Amino acid sequence: MLPKVPDRGAAHFLLARQYAHLGELQKALAQLKECVGLDAGFDPEPAQSPSLRPLGSNTEFRAMIEQVRRRYPPVHKASVAFTVPAKDLAVDSRKQVFYMGRMHHNKIVRFALDGSVSDFVKEDIYDLMPIGGVHVDPADHSVWASTDAGKKHRPELLHFDAQGKLLERYASPGTMPYDLNDFVLRGSREIFTIQKDITCTASTARRTSSQT
Repeated sequence: MLPKVPDRGAAHFLLARQYAHLGELQKALAQLKECVGLDAGFDPEPAQSPSLRPLGSNTEFRAMIEQVRRRYPPVHKASVAFTVPAKDLAVDSRKQVFYMGRMHHNKIVRFALDGSVSDFVKEDIYDLMPIGGVHVDPADHSVWASTDAGKKHRPELLHFDAQGKLLERYASPGTMPYDLNDFVLRGSREIFTIQKDITCTASTARRTSSQT
């Protein structure tokens, strides 16, 4: 499959981690050489990729780490805006607000840089399933979200206006059980989302809408 993979650096890096996990250290090292040779920016430091720890005492492996660090030195220019005990934040950079889906409360929360927190979409309206990915459309500040199947086995793609009013909802085709996970917006007419089988196999689904 390698000749056909667009991101060969990622494929070699993944193979290296798997070989290291299996104890095939020379094969893991060979895959890392291929990855580093592509200059794709992957960091083999075991602190970043624990599965590569068995290679930690190998001098050739340590030399590769130094090579990568010289080519891609760590940059620390960020400052903390605020801290929340969760992940999956989406950002509206022009309005300087952040959105986060709360899976266990079936709602979307809005964070401002002044530290204020409010419900963008409340959990007791629209009969939402657990919220997964959240993205802001920079063209009109509207918010898209994907959901898990939830108790009603109803994964959806949702579209809200900038005030949190539901504009559109699209039921996902296919046979249960699966969830809709993260996604990307491509221009104004296409959305690509991950259709994640609950048994942990994943595939890519494409959704288009003539209304968007």
